[in-house]
Amino acid sequence: SIVPAYISKAYPAELSTTIFGGTNFAMAIGAMLGNFLGGWSKSSFGDFSMVYIVAAVTAVVVIGMTMRFKSESID
Repeated sequence: SIVPAYISKAYPAELSTTIFGGTNFAMAIGAMLGNFLGGWSKSSFGDFSMVYIVAAVTAVVVIGMTMRFKSESID
């Protein structure tokens, strides 16, 4: 994927391994919590509409944050 290539170019090797470990851990926690909270949402609200609303709002916020980043070139 392009993300590991970007991280390895943008950060020193020692920090890159910490970033990779942290993001892998965060994805695992997200996968566990996502399944649990999706099931809880279905039980509480009767359908998955709240899951889709939260996902859409999160996507809009992340897109907005991404658009605020400055362009940078990596040599």
